[in-house]
Amino acid sequence: VLQRLFAISCKLYVLSRAETSGNLNGNLMEIKESIDMAMKELRETIYGLSWEKKGKDTFRQKLTDYAKELQMMHDVKINLSFHGDMQKINQNQKRGLYRVICESMSNAIRHGKAKHIDVQLIIDNDKLHIQIADDGTGFDFETVRQKKEIGLGLNNISRIIEMMNGKISFKTGTAQSTRVIMEIPCKPAV
Repeated sequence: VLQRLFAISCKLYVLSRAETSGNLNGNLMEIKESIDMAMKELRETIYGLSWEKKGKDTFRQKLTDYAKELQMMHDVKINLSFHGDMQKINQNQKRGLYRVICESMSNAIRHGKAKHIDVQLIIDNDKLHIQIADDGTGFDFETVRQKKEIGLGLNNISRIIEMMNGKISFKTGTAQSTRVIMEIPCKPAV
């Protein structure tokens, strides 16, 4: 919800700076749709969000919907790919992964000014491998880490992955793209 509200805020700022009356109605409708999605997501969270509804893979659908929304609002291209049995990821992991992936995509756009993001989820026998790569400006991870002012987003991402007994690494540098690489244990195939 916070990511959606942030995107809405950014869009409103951009509109206030450079909007012509010709595009205003279309952009306002995009913002309204985003607000509606944020309210729906908040409602689902409050009432006990379930990632398995009526046989549908809502985890995959929610990530796809969020990526489409980011693409629409920020003129960015996002490729999502899912490989393997998503049923091996439990509901708590899906909740955490949704937050991590959304935060990573938003960071790539907001801080890295990325125009292209690739998200891959690959499940093998007992591990989930996630890679999020972007073509943004990157950042000096060691400098950020040493300042002990690491952003809330990076702290949250690392903490969530650690809570799932996973590993995370950031491959980045100034004036180059960023890759977030995660590995999380999941239920082995029966």
